[in-house]
Amino acid sequence: MICIPLLHAGELKGILYLENQLVKGVFTENNIQTLKLIAGQAAILIENANLYAELETKVAKRTAELNNTINLLQKDLLYAQKIQDRILPKPEATLGKIYILTKYVPMAQVGGDIYDYAEISPGKVRIFLADATGHGVQAALVTMLIKSEYESLKYLDLPPGEIISELNQEIIAKYKTLKSFFSCLVADVDVEQGILSYSAAGHPDQFYLSGNTITKLSRNGPIIGILE
Repeated sequence: MICIPLLHAGELKGILYLENQLVKGVFTENNIQTLKLIAGQAAILIENANLYAELETKVAKRTAELNNTINLLQKDLLYAQKIQDRILPKPEATLGKIYILTKYVPMAQVGGDIYDYAEISPGKVRIFLADATGHGVQAALVTMLIKSEYESLKYLDLPPGEIISELNQEIIAKYKTLKSFFSCLVADVDVEQGILSYSAAGHPDQFYLSGNTITKLSRNGPIIGILE
């Protein structure tokens, strides 16, 4: 009988046990040395198998944690999407003599764009467009504060340029530390007088179509949140 420890880095990984009751003198010195070599290799294989099993366990645990995090993020995104959908006006409406049709397609579940329209006085409709910097949940959260601040201003009897100026002052005064920047446009459509007045803060150019005539409404000011 012979017992050889399976050692790896000084730690016991197992025991090689051999017994021969039929033939005497089998375990010679040469055979023992060979068995020790085999035992050394076996110890390494056992250690590698243990490490692999431990790694698989860690990977499975980490994968489960990541999947749980992803599921939570998906729930948060879905909730944020529902909130954003609620703060946007209906995609189709008729305000007085004006028919409004909108199409909102964010890059992800939620986006940094927002729009609003309202009849601020008989025969006059005010349109608001804004685009927060960034994408995803962060930009969507910014659109919510934009909407909140704009709501307190949109019915004021002020021209679009002054509405934008007031909005800029409110954003800087309340949210300067957030470094939240966004472009926007305010346009007033006066059906009774046949006048379209607008003002933009770094917003992409808009186009006004009247019959066969297309007029470009260019941006005419810096984006909101930078300059007081």
